Amino acid sequence: MCIIIDANVAGKFCSNPISKEANLIYQKLTKGELHLALGGKLTKELSKTGMRRILIELNRRGATKIYPTNEINAETKKLQNLNICASNDHHVIALARISRARVLFSLDHNLHKDFRDRNFINRPRGSVYSSTNHANLLTNPPNCA
Repeated sequence: MCIIIDANVAGKFCSNPISKEANLIYQKLTKGELHLALGGKLTKELSKTGMRRILIELNRRGATKIYPTNEINAETKKLQNLNICASNDHHVIALARISRARVLFSLDHNLHKDFRDRNFINRPRGSVYSSTNHANLLTNPPNCA
């Protein structure tokens, strides 16, 4: 079971107290019920936030799956050449395609459109977690590649 966390929600993991949405993900990651897909530009973006300490902890616990930057960069370039993404987060879509993660935690509505678009992510289609109302998405998301 795999999830991608967009950099625009990193602050939700660092607030005091941690937000309800982020806490639900964090608990599942620390219990081994979820894995965090990382790699390429997204890893750099998250590492520059207050989430850096959490990433180190999750990596030590074995709760992360890190994908090769060169594969993500190649896929990112393919997406950029298509010039049809609504968002400027080609690297996130590329990570989803490489990792087969089909759940995204983000508040970026343009990225939501891309993540749900069957032209980018299918079999199964991508889903967006943005509030605890979407908690069902965290119960049985597809495994990482």
